[in-house]
Amino acid sequence: MKVIFIEDVINVANAGEVRDVANGYARNYLFPKQLAVAATPAELKKFESQRKKYAQRQARQEQEASVLAEKLDDLSIVIRAKAGEKGRIYGSVTNTDIAAEIKNVSGYEIDKRRIELPESIREIGGYQVTIKFTKDIKARINVDVEQEQTGPAVVQDKQEPEKSHIQEPVVEEILEEESKEEQPILEVASAVEEEPQEIIEEEAEEHQKEE
Repeated sequence: MKVIFIEDVINVANAGEVRDVANGYARNYLFPKQLAVAATPAELKKFESQRKKYAQRQARQEQEASVLAEKLDDLSIVIRAKAGEKGRIYGSVTNTDIAAEIKNVSGYEIDKRRIELPESIREIGGYQVTIKFTKDIKARINVDVEQEQTGPAVVQDKQEPEKSHIQEPVVEEILEEESKEEQPILEVASAVEEEPQEIIEEEAEEHQKEE
């Protein structure tokens, strides 16, 4: 089926181009998403009247793509991934990962479908990846996949101050017992202190009687 593309479809056609595509692809994808219309005589006539507009739009997009490709060309990004001893990655690095890191490093958001990656990266190493903006405008970036460093967790041994095994109520009981033991001693001491005074008074009374 011949269709007229009214929007860019990455790796298929640009807006304003007339292409032959599979019937199912046109009916199930292009037409529902309003990316293209059937190239009927009426649509072709309409397209001819808008050809200049499509040409201007295409020229503007190519200029923007050229500037962006120049900025990104030879860009180097680093993606860290968990890997085994032989450099085999646990999982893979995909064009989604690359697009995310490009944005993180450069600030430019790239459609992952423009990143030409025949298959996901599954080993540690350096790779050159192509970003295709148009048929003739491309940028090549350097992707270094490094092993993620995962050192052993450091556990700090926090020593808590040694706690007494004697509970506070027990300590209070001990102090009370000691206080009780000291009380008789104090009473005896008091009695000893008072006894000489009594003896002196008695001796004085006897001395007066003798006189």
